[in-house]
Amino acid sequence: MATKKQSVLIYQMKAALTDIEPPIWRRFLVVSDITLYKLHLILQTVFGWENYHLYEFTIDNEFYGEPDDEYEQDINRASRFTLNQVIHTEKQEFLYIYDYGDNWEHRIVVEKILPVEQNAIYPFCLAGERACPPEDCGGVTGYMDMLEIISDPEHEEYKHITAWLGGSFDPERFDLISINKELVRHRHEWRSMALPGMDSPQMTIRPAIDRSIAIIKFKLPFLEWLNSVSDDSMNITMDVLNSDCAIFLIPEFDSKEEAIRFIEGFYREVFEMELDSWHRDRSVWPKRRSLKLFREWFGIEIHSMVMDALDEEIEKEW
Repeated sequence: MATKKQSVLIYQMKAALTDIEPPIWRRFLVVSDITLYKLHLILQTVFGWENYHLYEFTIDNEFYGEPDDEYEQDINRASRFTLNQVIHTEKQEFLYIYDYGDNWEHRIVVEKILPVEQNAIYPFCLAGERACPPEDCGGVTGYMDMLEIISDPEHEEYKHITAWLGGSFDPERFDLISINKELVRHRHEWRSMALPGMDSPQMTIRPAIDRSIAIIKFKLPFLEWLNSVSDDSMNITMDVLNSDCAIFLIPEFDSKEEAIRFIEGFYREVFEMELDSWHRDRSVWPKRRSLKLFREWFGIEIHSMVMDALDEEIEKEW
């Protein structure tokens, strides 16, 4: 007898690096039917790791990751297990280790199991604190030594470490908007990519959904303002500005004009989101952020053909 397909739920998780004080942590939402490999990619993004190294999950004394001949440990391939196959209850905890050399251990707790919210976008980062340590800095001990060195310009290793860091490193920096932009940017890539252990990416194309999208495009006055308040070395162009635009999933309307009015209904939030993404110093933001100025600085493109591409069912392989 065929079994009923398990309902998709939302897991609210909190992940924190162990043995570091003050703590470095992230709280985020994911759908329950993603693979553990996809969870690995999400963790890389919300923390700010660069996916250079091997990883593993330890869940109920089982190991999941990428089998590697260099390591003798038996490990289940993460792309073959979904989150809801191994996580079943709130408050369940498990470990995620990234980079066997530096051994960055993350303790993850499932804080809540929630229903899917209509119109919500997943994965989504809710909160967090402090910057991710730099790759290859020597694990917890090396990271703590690095922080001590960069806090003392008179230290004999100060110039060497700051050069290795590319000039500066702010351990307190946490940019929620940028993290969620990265999650949006990667979402299509994750859906269409080949999973480890599979010969090709797999994709299910669903019918069009009753939604439209609004794309926020930058205009020349925004570029002129940005260049006037930015370092000359940034060399910002219109191509750079519009290479990664904010996209909003919105209801369908009878006309594009109605859809644009819908977006303009919360233009202040969109205005400040874009300003914060490109220049965090609020003192240089325009004091009067009116709808008129919003229209001068931003264009809104409306597209009605929205397809839903999901990866949990296989109908066609490329």
